[in-house]
Amino acid sequence: MLAVVGACSIVILPDEASAARAECAEILTAPGSNCAAFDVEVPPGASDLKSVQVCAAIMVAAPRPPLLIVTTLASMHLLPAVARAQRAARQLVCGYVLIDAGQGAPGADPSGESWPDAPVFLIAGIGDAAARSHAKLRGWQVFDAEAPTEIAFLIGELALELAP
Repeated sequence: MLAVVGACSIVILPDEASAARAECAEILTAPGSNCAAFDVEVPPGASDLKSVQVCAAIMVAAPRPPLLIVTTLASMHLLPAVARAQRAARQLVCGYVLIDAGQGAPGADPSGESWPDAPVFLIAGIGDAAARSHAKLRGWQVFDAEAPTEIAFLIGELALELAP
């Protein structure tokens, strides 16, 4: 999904298993919020192709830079490919927002040469100690929020704050 807030476009990566992500996306793309939306269908067992499909969907949506990329911890593995694709398309990424939907710390941290290339923010519930610890070790800023309305509000605030 894609949402435009002020001068920053919010790109919400797919994660079918996250109810919090779905509710947050619905709030950010509500009528009157100047938004366009897209979904990427991924066939079962095609996890290696998911990053390609997500990058293609972002390209087709043609969001106006700078971009604020939003994902859940479960889909965090897609971020290096998304970062490379945006660089290749000369799309400025102003930040990444990770939503901890109660999954705890990610299984594999995709940090490397290609990611992160912009500030990273974690939005976590009060009791999510594992995710908080991981984020703090990486130097990422952590925000407290559990309800989708709070999460959407924080994402909107970050989009306004990070826009040049």
